[in-house]
Amino acid sequence: RCLFLQNYFQGALRAVLRAQECYKDQGTKSLRRSNNAALLRCYCALENGEKAGERFKVALTMVETKEDALNVYLTGKAALDGIGFSDLMENLWEDHLDDNPETKAQLDGQMQAMKDLSKQVGAKEQGSGEAEDELKFPENLGEALELAKRHQGLTLALLLGILLYLAIAIYISLWVSRIITERLVKKS
Repeated sequence: RCLFLQNYFQGALRAVLRAQECYKDQGTKSLRRSNNAALLRCYCALENGEKAGERFKVALTMVETKEDALNVYLTGKAALDGIGFSDLMENLWEDHLDDNPETKAQLDGQMQAMKDLSKQVGAKEQGSGEAEDELKFPENLGEALELAKRHQGLTLALLLGILLYLAIAIYISLWVSRIITERLVKKS
């Protein structure tokens, strides 16, 4: 992972291929599946779409639950879309869904839930005009006072900040003027 995150994809690929050899005999199915997803990402980063597609297909054969299949799909989609092999990935995914109707049903249910949620959030955002009012800069003193009344905590913090700034500025200016006065007295 560290090599991959540092954009050293060749080194990451070598490390993951070594891990693949180790996991063939000693690893669990979960480790092999995780390693396969890492190989998919490495091949995609190196723009080797054919091998990435092969790893995606193997990863789909290794899934144990519907959630694992969706995770592999999301990993593959994110990785393969960036290098122009999204058609290959979509074809492999559609084949997997044809072979596994329960995964397809779960995916359809999740997609419908996401659509419903986005409709609800969109309706709430369109229905309330408060967000626009809060972002609008007051045009006159009356609007500024009304905004200050609605956000009393923020207004208080802002006023305290301004007062603190003025107090520090006055203190510094008095200190500087005293030092200048003392130097002038010493010179004369």
